[in-house]
Amino acid sequence: MDTAAIIPDAPFRSGTTGKYKLLIRSMTPKFNGYEYELVDADGKEYKAASPKHYAPDQLLRCMVHFKVANASFVVTETLICSKQDLATAIPEPPKPKPKPEPKQTVSVARGMLGDPIKSRVSGVYKLLVVEVVRGDKKNSYVLEDAIGRKYKYQGKKYYKEGSIFGCQVNTLITKGGLKATVASMGKHPKASKSHRGHSSRGGHDWLPAPPVGTHIHIIYTPMGNKR
Repeated sequence: MDTAAIIPDAPFRSGTTGKYKLLIRSMTPKFNGYEYELVDADGKEYKAASPKHYAPDQLLRCMVHFKVANASFVVTETLICSKQDLATAIPEPPKPKPKPEPKQTVSVARGMLGDPIKSRVSGVYKLLVVEVVRGDKKNSYVLEDAIGRKYKYQGKKYYKEGSIFGCQVNTLITKGGLKATVASMGKHPKASKSHRGHSSRGGHDWLPAPPVGTHIHIIYTPMGNKR
């Protein structure tokens, strides 16, 4: 291969947001993709993530975003383009077994989370963002419920790892059992009304609320003996 063909670009020389060729220095497998350490022609380092697996020493076309801070150029974001014409994706290697999470951290975080499988009802549940892989069009998420079950979701908005959000979870009973999928994120959970059945209501709870400005007077007359 021609040596000039694998020379990356130098984004900082222009300081303009756009697409540049960056060289893969190293790759770290993640639960839902890969995190890449990239380098340009001047030796400056960048980090970006992708669901696709690329080998080191290949060039990736990336969208590099700049801003000016303290009279110098600063990279605000680096995204790997979904379409590549220089690097070739390779088959994924066997993924390592996930490490057990610390019990204390899990108990604290999961105490705030919902359990769609236990509830067996579609609705808004709080889920924990345990991993996010940023893309140029959509971000890929791995979410966790109170029991530690994992759910996958893709969306345009960016949510940080470790944050908790209300998610619309749809449940469906299939031949293989109950299936739960995340339809959207960023929802605001509403107070559940499932615990207010007719059997637990007082004698007056079923009455509709009177219109504003209307006063209801209840007159109690003791019953005497009939003559």
